[in-house]
Amino acid sequence: MLKRFVKPTDLHLSSRDLFIACSAAFISVFMVASMSIYFTNYITSVWLVASVGAASVLIFVVPKSPLSQPRAVVLGHVISATVGVTCARFIELTPLAVAAAVALSIFFMQISQSMHPPGGAASIAAVLGGPEVESLGYGFVLFPTLLNVVLLLLMALISHRLMTDQTYPALIKPTTKTTEAISNHLLFTSDDLKNAIEQLHSPIDVAHDDLIQVYQLAHLNSQKRRLGEVCCKDIMSIQPIRFEYGDELNQVWSCLVEKKIKAAPVVDRFDNVIGIVTSVDFMRHVNPETSQPLASRLKHLLSATKGHYSNKPEVVGQVMTSPVTTVSQDLHIIDLIPLFNEQGIHHLPVVDSKQKLIGMITRTDLLKAIALVRQ
Repeated sequence: MLKRFVKPTDLHLSSRDLFIACSAAFISVFMVASMSIYFTNYITSVWLVASVGAASVLIFVVPKSPLSQPRAVVLGHVISATVGVTCARFIELTPLAVAAAVALSIFFMQISQSMHPPGGAASIAAVLGGPEVESLGYGFVLFPTLLNVVLLLLMALISHRLMTDQTYPALIKPTTKTTEAISNHLLFTSDDLKNAIEQLHSPIDVAHDDLIQVYQLAHLNSQKRRLGEVCCKDIMSIQPIRFEYGDELNQVWSCLVEKKIKAAPVVDRFDNVIGIVTSVDFMRHVNPETSQPLASRLKHLLSATKGHYSNKPEVVGQVMTSPVTTVSQDLHIIDLIPLFNEQGIHHLPVVDSKQKLIGMITRTDLLKAIALVRQ
């Protein structure tokens, strides 16, 4: 039992991340305090709520947490401050007012889906703030509470953009893509994860999609460990057929058909990949507004137009798909799985350290390599 109380909290923050979080919090809270004083012009001594400090810990240390998102930060503070002011007005016994403010804040934050722990502190501040807060009444909700929160969020957006590599607010990933990724290469479904969380009988401070991503990464790391150091350069097709932007459509189509190539990279004169071309790219530019057979329409697309003006694509650069995803020759082949599964990619150009094209990898190449290594 004692071990549970003294067990350290390890958020797996690197020294760099800790320094950035502390720096961002320092700058943001300093700016919030300074701007709050400026806007009030010292009209009142109540210009900063203590819950801003607690909110800063969440926003800058665990910015992906559901408890740290803007909706939770704003509504959590506004709801809690409103509840606190109400309890202070109608409950004379201070300990009872404080307890009711915290409990009701939790209740209303939950039903509004805006749970934010610092909100509990805001509700207590509204009850115990003294005569000055009491004189503000419900104005305390707007100032300093809402003003502080809006300024903090503004500083958080700026700080995360300039100082960290974290995305804030956290991106909401489409459920359909997540579900597809799970069914493709994980051992459980989204419903399995939901049921597992419910069986804990306790909420966890991690977003559903983040849990899935953690499992995905752990699964991929496990695969890397089992397969050993097998990189893209070990399984790619070396020096694949490539085209340049100005190559004529007829020439490119004939090469794809004769060589039975499903996709080929398009490069510039320095061999940098600028696109990829497949038969689908050609079909996208076949004129659908005519009753002629497909073969005739394709022949028209492939035929070079005489003169200086054309109302159809003439070179491969005009039909290619761009931009195109490329991978490094030193990338572990397991890291290709998310690219193939989640982005619907079938062919990946491989580049060297100078971003020059050196190979191609297909979904089939990856599956064969994994099967061979596992034997």
